[in-house]
Amino acid sequence: MDAQTQKRLCDDGFLTLSFAEQFLIWGARVWLAAAAQGARVPTVLQEGLCAAGVPEAWEPLDELLRILCRNMRCTPDFHGVRCLCLGRDERALIAAVSAAQRGDAVSLRHALETLLPAGVVPCAAARVEELGHLFLCAGLRFDRLNRRAMQPRPTGAPAPHYAPASRSIH
Repeated sequence: MDAQTQKRLCDDGFLTLSFAEQFLIWGARVWLAAAAQGARVPTVLQEGLCAAGVPEAWEPLDELLRILCRNMRCTPDFHGVRCLCLGRDERALIAAVSAAQRGDAVSLRHALETLLPAGVVPCAAARVEELGHLFLCAGLRFDRLNRRAMQPRPTGAPAPHYAPASRSIH
């Protein structure tokens, strides 16, 4: 990834997301970090889902992330747990859940096709639709990223980079 692309991802990063979008990305990052260490179920993720009012989201999130890890054409572009930038695949995941919450099957499929081979998309779409519904029922909406994508960033606004005490790298 070139420096200009990396800067753009940081400029419109994690802190610009709604709580629901931040929570999903945090959850995916925690899950991926645990999986990289050979751990199965991060307790903090299950506790977070309970605290957010979506304890039943554990299973579809787990299944979706397993599908992504097994079937992506390349290494998933997800950043470290404390990183304030957004990876390309993190944006696609948010776009997919947002589309599912809007009932936009075409956009959902398009977002997932950027991540997965076409043959796996229907299975992943079912998990994303389930997640979108569960989060929506808990009042967790995925729409800020889509609105912000159409709005220019104010000139001179500072760009966030890393959270304090972050040990993550891209």
